Amino acid sequence: MAGWRTLPAMRWPWRRRNPPLDPWAELALEHGLNVQTPPEGESEDTPFHERFGLAAGRVTHLAESDAAATPQLRVALQTVPSDVRTRVAYRLHLIAERPEPLLPTAWRARAAGHPLELQVQRNSSGGDVVRSGDDGFDAAVHVLSREAQATAAALTPDVRDALAALFASGRPAGTLVAGGGLLRWTADEEVGPSDPRVGGLMDAFKGLAHLEVLKPA
Repeated sequence: MAGWRTLPAMRWPWRRRNPPLDPWAELALEHGLNVQTPPEGESEDTPFHERFGLAAGRVTHLAESDAAATPQLRVALQTVPSDVRTRVAYRLHLIAERPEPLLPTAWRARAAGHPLELQVQRNSSGGDVVRSGDDGFDAAVHVLSREAQATAAALTPDVRDALAALFASGRPAGTLVAGGGLLRWTADEEVGPSDPRVGGLMDAFKGLAHLEVLKPA
C-alpha cells in the first residue's frame, strides 16, 4: 500500500550462533569428557608418563571423565620427539583405569598384520601368541602375553567381540596394552581429534573398557 515503508530486518540477539568448538573440545563433549590442562614435562619419568606407561614426549591435549566415573577414561594427544626415529609426529592415546583387571594377566593386542610385524611385537614384549580357539578372531587380532595359557582361558566371547570391534577394518592402526586395571590404546599412525574414524574408535574402546569381568562360579 502507498505510504508503507519496508522496515529493516531486525536482528534478534538470542539468535546469534555460538562460535564453533575446536576439534579437541568437540571430541570431549561428544564423549562426555572434560578438557583438562595437560601435565607438565615430556620425560618418561614424569608422574603422568610413569602412571600410564607413556614414552617420552609432551602431552599437548588431555580430556578425561569425571573422577567418580568407573572406569576412568582419558584421551591424550602426545608429540613425538624429533630425535626419535618414527613415522609420526604425534600419537593419540585412549586410556581406561578399571577397578579390576579385564583379564588376570598382562597382555597386548593389535590387528593382525604382516608376520614380520608380529615378530617385532613378540621380541619387544617377550610374549607368546595367544590362541583363543576362535580361528576367526585369532586370524584378525593378535594377542600377546607372557602367560599365554592363562590369557587364552580368559578371552571370553564378549572380550573377543570387543577386541574385534576395536581392531575392525577401517579403524586407525594402534596397539592395546593392558596390565592390572589399566587399558591403553596407542595409535601407530597420526590420528587427530578431527579424524572421522575417531568417533567409532572411541565407542569401541569404551565398550571394551566397560566390560564386566566374569566371576568364577
